[in-house]
Amino acid sequence: MSSHRPRRAQGSDPNDLPGFPIGRSELIAAGFLIFGIVAIVAAVVVTQSGDDEGTNGVAATVTGAPLPSASGVRLEPADADSEAIIALARKSIEVLPQGQWPSLYPDFVASFTERCSVEEFAQAGIDSSTGLGEDLQLLGFKFIQDVTITGETAAGTIVGELRGKTEYQVDAAFAKEDGAWKIAPVPDTEGCSAFTVLS
Repeated sequence: MSSHRPRRAQGSDPNDLPGFPIGRSELIAAGFLIFGIVAIVAAVVVTQSGDDEGTNGVAATVTGAPLPSASGVRLEPADADSEAIIALARKSIEVLPQGQWPSLYPDFVASFTERCSVEEFAQAGIDSSTGLGEDLQLLGFKFIQDVTITGETAAGTIVGELRGKTEYQVDAAFAKEDGAWKIAPVPDTEGCSAFTVLS
């Protein structure tokens, strides 16, 4: 269930709203998702201009050429831990087009909610939805891959899509709190940024 993932560079500009990568500026968390992952919380638009930097963000948008298809090891729902992680990865993306972004907030660890208020989180969802425009309804979850679970923490790459346009990939982290898996911010993020958008 564990696989080595190459380290990818990430952007550091906090004004890079959550985005996923394609040819013009439209919004990708979750992540995160996100949300990104997502991912997912600070309105971050990713503007891909041929560099290989990722961007910190919760949600994200896609701009530029389609990414190559993901080829990592997909996490399968083999036990309660993997099922919970898959469900969180899916939710980190699907709440945005469903208009249910604020419902994701309780699914974050306490260290994230301490640095990102519920009001800031809600605004990030509004900004991400607005940035995506007509592409909002094309946003979808595909799978999560290259997951490593170490005790009560986990990390993996969420693969999502803008249907009919492109795939995007978001690094995500998870941790158990009070016996339940939650979304955790990936290292080197701050504020309402929780995911790293990969190029």
